[in-house]
Amino acid sequence: MAKENVSYKRRQIVRCATLFLVPLLLLLLRWEAAAVGNNKEEVTALLLSCVAAAFTLFARPSRISRIPFIWRLLVFYVVQLQVCRGVIWIHNNTKLFDPIFSSSSVKGEGANNFAAGGQALAGGFLYQPKISVVLPCANEGEFMVKTVKSVNEATPANILQEVVVVDDGSTPPLNTLLTEEEQKELKIKWVRHSSFTGLINAKSKG
Repeated sequence: MAKENVSYKRRQIVRCATLFLVPLLLLLLRWEAAAVGNNKEEVTALLLSCVAAAFTLFARPSRISRIPFIWRLLVFYVVQLQVCRGVIWIHNNTKLFDPIFSSSSVKGEGANNFAAGGQALAGGFLYQPKISVVLPCANEGEFMVKTVKSVNEATPANILQEVVVVDDGSTPPLNTLLTEEEQKELKIKWVRHSSFTGLINAKSKG
């Protein structure tokens, strides 16, 4: 009877030892990564092995115990490796999002952390591209000036890049209706035709 108990204990110890084969292999294959602290997979595998060993030693006999141990061990290896792969996948995908989170972060506290007045954060999910508005005109004079001012008023300043006014042979030239300071304030860029070419050509040129 005593010999049978000793034999049973030895067999259980050997079985528990085989449960730690995966974390041991991971540690040997990834020694450099583990040495610098990147050992999430090894720790995960080791925890699973500890749980399986405790279950093997202290669990009561059940229908599962009737299955040959070698088959149970192979299933455990497969599950253990899949869990480790899941940990690696989560870790790698989290690192991919790090640049996005860091680029969209803003220093400060409270409400100052958010873009104010419709402004977009530089980079990240709230980023808004710059736009240019093309305005073909021919002998429209003050109407052109009102239209440019309306575009500036209706478009957020951080989004509007420029207003391209295509002067399609106007007499006098439309740029004479505004001072240089006004042109700069309204973000006007001029494209002038020496003679009238028509609306379609003016748009294409702009």
